[in-house]
Amino acid sequence: MTNLITLQTIFIKDDVSIRLNKLDNHLKQIQCLLLDSNNNDVVKSLIRETMYFIEWIAPDIEFNYAFELANLGLFLTR
Repeated sequence: MTNLITLQTIFIKDDVSIRLNKLDNHLKQIQCLLLDSNNNDVVKSLIRETMYFIEWIAPDIEFNYAFELANLGLFLTR
């Protein structure tokens, strides 16, 4: 849990545009790694971290964008 708190502390210090870029990079990594089923554990870890990123970005963006990110999070957990 301490690592998560540290990650959040570092993450939320960045500007929203940088946080969105980090989210985008995670999604690209997930997309690439999904091509090989040997990467399932890594993908699960990235998805979990991506869900936190979404949660930490949402309060700092417009409602409609936060809503879209929430929908993305629901899609990722399927």
